[in-house]
Amino acid sequence: MRLPWRLENQVNKIDLAARYAVARLLTPRKKREVSIQFVCGFHGQTGGPEAVASIANMLSAQYDVSFQLGATSNFNRWLSRSVKRSRHINMDADLYICDRATDEGILKKIASSEKPIIATIHGLPFSLHALSEDRAFNIFKYAQYSHFVSKFQESQYASHKAESTSFVISNPCINLYQNDWSERTYTSSVGMVGYFNRAGKNIVGNLAAVGGSEAKEILVWGNCDVQSKDKRVKFKGFSGNQKRIFNSFDVFISLSKDETFGLSVAQALSAGKECVLSNIPAHVAFSECPGVTIVDTDDYDAASTALNAALHRKAENRQVIHNFWAERFSSDVIADLWCRKIRAVKEKL
Repeated sequence: MRLPWRLENQVNKIDLAARYAVARLLTPRKKREVSIQFVCGFHGQTGGPEAVASIANMLSAQYDVSFQLGATSNFNRWLSRSVKRSRHINMDADLYICDRATDEGILKKIASSEKPIIATIHGLPFSLHALSEDRAFNIFKYAQYSHFVSKFQESQYASHKAESTSFVISNPCINLYQNDWSERTYTSSVGMVGYFNRAGKNIVGNLAAVGGSEAKEILVWGNCDVQSKDKRVKFKGFSGNQKRIFNSFDVFISLSKDETFGLSVAQALSAGKECVLSNIPAHVAFSECPGVTIVDTDDYDAASTALNAALHRKAENRQVIHNFWAERFSSDVIADLWCRKIRAVKEKL
């Protein structure tokens, strides 16, 4: 039974504070050639902050990385212990990575140090997350570089990013492949993963499409207020174990109406899962993968047919799907791209 929301919120804050305290105590204090501080204004529980945290984690293997945050920030949920936690802005850092919600006063302070700022952008222009329109694009006045996660997303900011030099690096994704998988573990199940309280995630459409399929089990991972009378549907909530999530089903579906990149898609490919996706630009970017089927967002019959075809294939494409991910979205590939960019920025200092 779910806890009352006030109690659940309090338990969540205690958990975040504990993670923060442990990380402050155990994070190694190594001095490396380049010091990077992340300063972000949006700390909500969505895919954007999670992606920013994954970049910080990845860079911390090579650089001295710190993150400015408080004890109850959701970033404590995702940051590894190799990332230093700091309540204050480190004016001795070599460069800063900020998001769109970073306070303009902080941006001015950092800019006064004449250190480079990289704006890391993880939403579309209309995804304001309570930002007023006059604040939503301030970051581009101060950032010398702008990071986008897809070419489509970059194109949507063409009129906003001013003189900032833009570059595209996809979100990193850890390896979720289950090597000991066998056909005996195949359950003929379909899964969906996301923050389904957002209308754009289209939970109603997802459930309608899967409801018309032959799936024996339908797993919904993430926050969701929608109910279902279909006895096959199981609402699983959140889990910090991504390998558990993406290996709990056989086929992945997302009929989302708007995405910046589609991190959950990359995670499903990492696990070797076939995917049925809506025909939005962020999803079409995955269409070259042998295990991906693109359908019209509102064509639930076509989605059901595609799901059935994928279920009947019994994951025969697992390895080739995983290989597609490894060549394009693995942490090693993305880390190399980021390190090249950091070196290029450092050389211009």
